[in-house]
Amino acid sequence: LGVTSGAISAYIFVRPILKKLRSITSPKTMSWKDLTLFYLPLAMTSFVTEADRPIIAAGISRGLLPTESLAGWGEVISIIAVFRSLCYSTQEASIALFSTKENNQVIRKAVFRICAVVCATCFFCIFVPPVRDYILINISGLTQELAQICRVPLMVISLTLFTFPVVAWLRSLNIYNRTTRNIGWAVTLNLIAVTLAVVVMDNCFSMLGLMIGAISYIFAMTAESGYLTFKRISSNNSY
Repeated sequence: LGVTSGAISAYIFVRPILKKLRSITSPKTMSWKDLTLFYLPLAMTSFVTEADRPIIAAGISRGLLPTESLAGWGEVISIIAVFRSLCYSTQEASIALFSTKENNQVIRKAVFRICAVVCATCFFCIFVPPVRDYILINISGLTQELAQICRVPLMVISLTLFTFPVVAWLRSLNIYNRTTRNIGWAVTLNLIAVTLAVVVMDNCFSMLGLMIGAISYIFAMTAESGYLTFKRISSNNSY
């Protein structure tokens, strides 16, 4: 129902803009090949997001306290996902506002300031015990025992907050510059990293399933943000 409502709302809001765009003649027509090369890497981001879940779940199920860890993982990743979505929501605004290099630098500062506020709020919710316990027990509905084993993994996985602004900003730049293949390679490394992390930790270490999930997620996001950063530096572009 939520997805359907969102799609209908988007259609209603976009209709007036589409009418104006139909009257504008584009100086360059994009071929189906160009469209495919542009869009396919973006489609992979959704695939990797979904593919990560069963891989991490498989790793969690082979760790210590698998049942409790699987029960708590949904809440841990959901809390992080709320703040991740707030950071990623800056992508569309950035793409729409990009123009000159000077203007892009202003946008970058604004994006990172917004993300800093989001991350600070998340750290407050996770590292202040009364707030964290209220979220886990009163809002999420976990038992005292489940909340207890979720606390440390939640603090560990919060380290990925540092990667969210980087990924959001660099994805928007690659989309604007039509170098979406970089995004495709980045999410591929994300998937490889999470798979390797799960396999290594399951076979070489004896640890709580929730910690396996948290650490593998950190490896995945670090690999993705690291690759995008490397490609940006190698392109000799300061913003």
